[in-house]
Amino acid sequence: MTGELPEYELLQTLKDQTWLRSEHTQRVLGILEEGGFEARIVGGAVRNALLGRPIKDIDIATTAKPNAILELARTNDLRAIATGIAHGTVTVISGGIPYEVTTLRKDVSTDGRHAVVAFTVDWLADAQRRDFTINAMFCDRHGNLFDPVNGLPDIAARQVRFVGQPRKRIEEDYLRSLRFFRFFAEYGQGQPDRSALEHIIDCRAGLLQLSAERIRQEFLKILVAPRAVEITQVMHNFGLLHFVLPVVPRLNHFARLCGSHKQSSAVLRLAVIGVCTHEDSKRLAQRLRLSNAEAKVLEHVATVYSELGKAPSMKLARRWLYNEGNVLFDARVSAMHSSSFRQLANPTWTEVAELRNNWQPPEFPLSGRMAIELGATPGPEIGRCLSLLKEHWIANDFEPSKEELIRMLKSEIVKT
Repeated sequence: MTGELPEYELLQTLKDQTWLRSEHTQRVLGILEEGGFEARIVGGAVRNALLGRPIKDIDIATTAKPNAILELARTNDLRAIATGIAHGTVTVISGGIPYEVTTLRKDVSTDGRHAVVAFTVDWLADAQRRDFTINAMFCDRHGNLFDPVNGLPDIAARQVRFVGQPRKRIEEDYLRSLRFFRFFAEYGQGQPDRSALEHIIDCRAGLLQLSAERIRQEFLKILVAPRAVEITQVMHNFGLLHFVLPVVPRLNHFARLCGSHKQSSAVLRLAVIGVCTHEDSKRLAQRLRLSNAEAKVLEHVATVYSELGKAPSMKLARRWLYNEGNVLFDARVSAMHSSSFRQLANPTWTEVAELRNNWQPPEFPLSGRMAIELGATPGPEIGRCLSLLKEHWIANDFEPSKEELIRMLKSEIVKT
């Protein structure tokens, strides 16, 4: 579905959804209802179904309390895990599919990061504590839609709006400022809601209260969303990127990367938007608490930028791919492409970029066992010999044959 759709057409889309009619979904909803409780699908599954998007996870809201959910699952031979029982969430497994089943809640207190909740049977109260109208719609097992906060018009118009008062929603959890941009980058059309933007700007200092892990998770999702280029520019224009990135954002590089490498990973996009020097990579990795593997990609991109201007040969490109592996090689090519339009137009870089599809790195034909069989004494000298021969093999574009390398290995063994 694209563009603005009449609401009555959207309403028809839920009744015949395969995921909703699935026996596994119906079973979980059925045991809750048969136990005397109300149960409805909520959030992302309803939103994505109305938008014609794939359904990833199915969340269920219910008037049943966690202990009742656990007991109903047990008596109906379904596995249940108390994943977040303090907040009312139990994961029920049906047909191998996990369903997060959560008791209806209302907020008792919030501090900008976390909420203390109380269980309720009030569907409106549960909807009113959610972040955006498009995430606060419910549907029952028959596909009937319940829209207590008027999310359907926003689905039809592809708009993202806070439930109730934007400032109140943001101050309950400052991460909602980033979530606003993430959902708009993923689902929105036109321009972001101006009122929401004004409140986000007023509350931007609250982002400093959030953990690095929560910011990283949300920002990486923004970077791979369909409208990532536009939304990061909006965030920059309103002074919000400063609260996420401890570096000067390279928005032109980021736009070129997204245009030329549409399937690039979130970490690579983070490297391109945030890294110019090795110091940038260290600061960014520390700010967002990146894993060692993620930090390595950032460091690699910084190295690539320091080598700009060197014209690559295909021989050198094959060496890169062999030594670096697919992830770092992709980072190198993407970073070079994003550095300037001149690089994008360079036919050599086009050929280099296609190398992964046209060339399979060979396996080094020698091994330590082979050296011992040829008479070498076990020990560190074997590793030294093999390293020398491997470097010779790589430097000669992987052309020396196994037989040639064995002759050279025998010669090295004699020397030792």
